[in-house]
Amino acid sequence: MDFGLKFRTRRNGTIVASIPLAARAATLIVAVLLAASAFARDGESLGAGGTVALVLALLASMYEERWTFDAATRTIRFRFGLLFLAKVRSWPFASVESVSLEAFRKGRAATGDDPAEGGDENLPPPHAGFGPSLKRVFASRRYLRLVLCLSDAENLVVENAAASRAHNLRRDALDIAGLVGVSLNE
Repeated sequence: MDFGLKFRTRRNGTIVASIPLAARAATLIVAVLLAASAFARDGESLGAGGTVALVLALLASMYEERWTFDAATRTIRFRFGLLFLAKVRSWPFASVESVSLEAFRKGRAATGDDPAEGGDENLPPPHAGFGPSLKRVFASRRYLRLVLCLSDAENLVVENAAASRAHNLRRDALDIAGLVGVSLNE
């Protein structure tokens, strides 16, 4: 499953990007269904695989990833980890030099040319009568990443999203750049 962060702007101008409630609910429902199936089997255990799946679903439902761009304190807070063991990092707005959107393809090494900008011209054509070739079916997809470039040369990746969400990610990047007071590099 691929759940992107949900960006919200509060009344005071603070921008919060976090895992959507629907994603947490989905993983919790999976955990509940796995637990219910264990009780429905008249005392039989889930087995090793079922138990591992149940534990992973429970842990996934408790995972948190939240970026807070606080307009009042002019700080960026990143909270991540399990709800009860979350780690928090923070940076002042002044340490951000720019916000950038970078295009890339998952599963491809960086080359001299930018594969994210190119089309599918390097993929073979579909075979007549047999549908698309395996290379075309398993071809890497285009993605964008929203990156905060800090003055100490550290880059913070806020979000990775499929290129189909480029419009929303660009809007969110512009909002963050405007709040922080820096430029957006594309």
